[in-house]
Amino acid sequence: MNEEQKKEEIKQAVLTLHNAKIVRDTADDAYKEAAKAYMAALDAEGLDSLSTVHKGQRITATKVQSSTLKIDEDGLAEAVGSQKWVTISKRVLDRKLLEDAMMRDRIDSTILTRHSDEVPRAPYVRVNVKAVK
Repeated sequence: MNEEQKKEEIKQAVLTLHNAKIVRDTADDAYKEAAKAYMAALDAEGLDSLSTVHKGQRITATKVQSSTLKIDEDGLAEAVGSQKWVTISKRVLDRKLLEDAMMRDRIDSTILTRHSDEVPRAPYVRVNVKAVK
């Protein structure tokens, strides 16, 4: 395979990725719209779940409503007082302060080197599409 064929193969892979992303995005949008309509229908009937049988399979769709607790830490700290706050909170490394201290030579960078490891993340492909002018 010559260089031109290799480049063409790679270009084709880019187009395949782009087309797959379009299909995925379209499917995601369709799923979100279907879920929104389904939840509205469940709410109207006062239901949380509904099942149907299709081609020998029972398909059940359940509305899941989760929540998370958002805490105003500053307000809570003030309300419980500093003595109790220390017992329910942790001090954590501030990377910006660490970087600043190293830049100002207050902490030797070799100390950080001895106490850290670079951990690679999983590779991924980002596809960008822009209009050609």
